[in-house]
Amino acid sequence: MIMSENIKRILIYITGVFMISLGIIIFLECRLGSDPITVILDGLSNTFKVRYSTSSLMYNTTLLITCFIFSRKHIGAGTIFYLLAISFFINLSENLLAFMNITDMSIYSKIPLLIVGQIILSAGMSLVVVANIGKNSLDGIIFKIEELTKQNYMTIRTTIDIMYTIIGFLLGGVVGLGTVFSALTTGWMMKNFINIFNKSFNLIESN
Repeated sequence: MIMSENIKRILIYITGVFMISLGIIIFLECRLGSDPITVILDGLSNTFKVRYSTSSLMYNTTLLITCFIFSRKHIGAGTIFYLLAISFFINLSENLLAFMNITDMSIYSKIPLLIVGQIILSAGMSLVVVANIGKNSLDGIIFKIEELTKQNYMTIRTTIDIMYTIIGFLLGGVVGLGTVFSALTTGWMMKNFINIFNKSFNLIESN
C-alpha cells in the first residue's frame, strides 16, 4: 500500500516536471514573451553570456541553496530530481514540439497556443506541489513565506512572478503579452489546480 502510494507520487511528480518543460518551450517558441521564471533565466543568460541551460542551472542551484537554508523541511527527493531533470525535459519537449513550427505560426494561432501553454505550465507546477515528495525550490521558499506572513499562496506567487518579470526585463529578458498573462494568472490557476488534483488523486497526507 505504501509502495503503491509512493509510486503514484513519483509518477505525478515526473508528469508535473514534464508538463512544466512543455509549457516553457511553448512560451519560448511563441516568442510573445515568456513566463516570469523564463524571463529571468533569459535575463541571466544575456547578462552572463551563457546558454539558457546554464542560466537555468545557476538559477535552480541558487534557489536550492536558499531553500536548504531557510525552508529545509520542504526539501525532498523531488527537489533534487527537479534540479537534475528540468534541463533534460526541456530538451525533450523542444524535440517533441519541433514538428509544429510554432515560431512560424501567425499571431492568431500563437495566442490560443500561449493560453494552452500557460494552462499546461500551471498544471505541471501544481502536480509537483500535490505529489509532495519535495517541492521545487521556489515553492519551498513560497511555503516558508506563507508560514511567516500568513499570506496565501496565490498572493505570494503572483508577487514573485511580477518581481521576476521586472528583474528579468532589467537584465535583458524578453517581456511581452505572454509574460503579463502568465504573471497575472499563474497564482490563480495553481490555486485551483491544486484543489482539483488533491481531490482527484486522494493521496494520503504526508509530512
